[in-house]
Amino acid sequence: MEVSRIKYIDVEKKVLNNDFVGKGILISGKRGSGKTTLAIEKYKHLINKEKVKSENILCLYMNRFQSLKWKEELVFNKVGAVNTLSYLGFIRKELIKYWPIVTENCKEMNKNLLKPKFMSTDVSNYMMKMLVDYYRGQKNWFLDLNTSSINIAKSIISNMNYSAVSSVPFEQIGNRLFYSIEISDLTKKQTYDEIDKITSYYRSRLIPNGIVDYGLSISVYNEYLLSDKTYQNILKKRIDYVMIDNFEEISPVVGNLLNIIMPSSKKNYFFKNPEGGFWNFYGADKKHIEKNLNWDIEEISIEEEFLSRKELICFAENLEKILITNKKIDKRITAPIYMDLSAQFRNEMITNVCEKINTLVEQGQAPEDICIISPNNDLLLIHEIKKLLKSKKINLFLTSKKDRLIENSFIHGLIVLAVLCNKYENIKLTVDDYRIFFSFILETNPLKISALSKLVYENNELIEMDQEIDHSKYKYLKEWIEKYRLENISLEEFFRIAYLEILITLKGANENIHYVKKLIESAEDFINVISDFDTIKNVDEKFIDFIMNGAVDFSSLNEIKETFINGNYITLTSPYTFVNSNMSSKIQIWVDINSDMWVMRNKKEITNPYVLKNNWKEYQVYTDEMEREHINNNVGSLLNGMIKKCSKAIYIYGSEYSIKGYQQQNILCDAIIDTLNETGDNYEV
Repeated sequence: MEVSRIKYIDVEKKVLNNDFVGKGILISGKRGSGKTTLAIEKYKHLINKEKVKSENILCLYMNRFQSLKWKEELVFNKVGAVNTLSYLGFIRKELIKYWPIVTENCKEMNKNLLKPKFMSTDVSNYMMKMLVDYYRGQKNWFLDLNTSSINIAKSIISNMNYSAVSSVPFEQIGNRLFYSIEISDLTKKQTYDEIDKITSYYRSRLIPNGIVDYGLSISVYNEYLLSDKTYQNILKKRIDYVMIDNFEEISPVVGNLLNIIMPSSKKNYFFKNPEGGFWNFYGADKKHIEKNLNWDIEEISIEEEFLSRKELICFAENLEKILITNKKIDKRITAPIYMDLSAQFRNEMITNVCEKINTLVEQGQAPEDICIISPNNDLLLIHEIKKLLKSKKINLFLTSKKDRLIENSFIHGLIVLAVLCNKYENIKLTVDDYRIFFSFILETNPLKISALSKLVYENNELIEMDQEIDHSKYKYLKEWIEKYRLENISLEEFFRIAYLEILITLKGANENIHYVKKLIESAEDFINVISDFDTIKNVDEKFIDFIMNGAVDFSSLNEIKETFINGNYITLTSPYTFVNSNMSSKIQIWVDINSDMWVMRNKKEITNPYVLKNNWKEYQVYTDEMEREHINNNVGSLLNGMIKKCSKAIYIYGSEYSIKGYQQQNILCDAIIDTLNETGDNYEV
C-alpha cells in the first residue's frame, strides 16, 4: 500500500480535525519527526476541544522515560482518570480492578485473595535462583551448564517474559529452544526439559497465591481476564478512543487487546517509526502485527525530521545500509563525526573521553546537551567521569544504575545492624563488612578499626573496644545492639528504628534517606510475597541475603524527573535506553565502539527471543545466518536511531583491547569507517 508523505503542519491538521476515512489513522514518521508531540496535542484536543472524557481514552506508550514527557504535558483543570500508561501499567491496573473475575476463571487460584501481589524483576530472579539452587543441589539438574545459578535463573525468567509478550505458552519454551539448535545434541534435551519443569513449578507455586511478576502478569491478564466475555464487554463500553505511541514496538499481546477494543471504538490514533520495531524486551513483532491486525486504517507519513542536521541523517541512513546489506556505499559521507581509536588499553580510552568532556564544558557547552552512550557502564568508567564532573560541580545522571543496593553506606550499615541483632544462621559477615561498617558508623579511619573488625568477626559480636576509637560512640552502639537483639519487631520497623537512633546523626543522612525508604519498601514487598510460601523458612534472613547478593539500585520516576528539572547534569546511558526514550542531545559521546557489547548476540546458551516469538515455527532451526541478519538489522536500526537524535556532533572512542585484555574489533566500527569521509574534521563544533 502506498503511503502519502506530507508536511507536519498538514498532518497535524488532518489528525486534529479527524480528517481521515474509517475509524483509525496511522501516522508514520522517522525519529525527530514530531510524532509524540502530535500524539500529546491530539490527546489534549480530544479532552479540551472534542469534550471526550479522559476515562474513555486509552493511551499506551512504551516505558517510564516516555511517561515523563506525557505526564509533564498533560495538565488539566478538571478531568477524570487519565489512562496514559505503558502496557504493563495498564494490565496491572486492570488486574487489581477486576481481580474477582481472574480468581473466578483461574481454577488454581485461592478464591479468597482480594488483590494480586506484584514482584519486581530482582525478586523474581531471586525466587527463581532459589529454585535453581535447590534442583542443582538435590536433583543434579543443569549439569551441562557451566554458569552460576543466578545466570540460569535470569535466563529462565527472560524466557518467560519473551513468551508472555509474544502470547506463546510457557510449556513450549524448552522444545522451541532445543529444536532451534542447528546441531541438536540429544544429551542436551534433558536440560531443556528441566527448564520446562522448573518454569512450570515456579508458575504453580506463585499463581495459587496470586503472586505475579512481569511475565506472569501478562499471562494471567490474557488467559483469565481478557478472554472473559464480561470483561470484554466492559472494555468495549469503557474505551471509545485508542492512542498508541511507538506503534512499531507493540507485541502480539497488545494486538490481542486492540482486536477486542477496536471493533466498537470510535476513533483510533497510532504513531509509528518505520525504522524501529526491534525491541525484543517489549515483544516487538512486525510480521505478526502485519498479519493479524487487519483494520481499516489510513496511513500517512510525515516528511520532516526535526531533531538532527541533514549531514547526520544522511550518515545514519547510509551506515544502516552498510550494516544491513554488508555492501559499501559509492560515496563516503562528510558529517560532524569524530573518531579516536588511538587508545591501546581501555583506561587510556576513558582518559580520552574525560578530556573531551572537559574540553566541551570549558568551551561553554551546556552539560544537559551532552550524552555519553556506552554499552558497558562499568564502575571504572562511572568513577572517572564522576570524579571529573565533581570537580566542576556537575552531576552525572545514570539512566540505569548497576550498583547493588548494599554498596550504599547507609544500606550496608542497616544490613550489618540487622545481622548483629538477629544472628541469622546462614548469613556470615566478612572482616571487610565489619571494617566498612565501623568506619562508617564510628566515622573513623578504616586502619584504626582493622584489629577491632577482626576480633568482632571472630567472636560474631561486639567486644570490648580499642582505646583509639571514640569510646562513647562505640559504647552506645554496643548497648543499642544488646537492647534490640532478638527483639520481636518486623524487619521494616527495625530499619526505621535503626535509621532514627543510629544513622540519622551521620554525615549525609538527609541526602541518603531515599535509599533507606527504598530498603524499607523492598523489605515490605519482599516479605509480603515470600511469607505466602510455607516451605520457605526464615523470611527475614532471605531478605537480608537478597539485599546482600541480588538487589540492584534503581532510579525512581521522581528522581529522574527531579534530575531533569534541576538540570546541570551529563547523562550516561546505554544505546537501547537512549533510543527507546524521549531523550535527545546536541552532543553524543560513544564509548567502547570496538566492543562486542554493541553487537550483542540474541542466541545464548538457554535463551533466544526470536525462537520465542509468536510466528516462529516450533521445529524450525535458528541458523547462524539468521543470527547475523538479526544482529545487523538491530545494530543498523539502533545506530540510525541514535544518530537521528543528535543535533550537533558525535565523538566516538574505542580501544584496541577490552576491559579483560582481549583484542577487539566489530562490524560496527568497520562500518563507521567505511561510511565516514575523513574530512569530517572540517566541521566547527
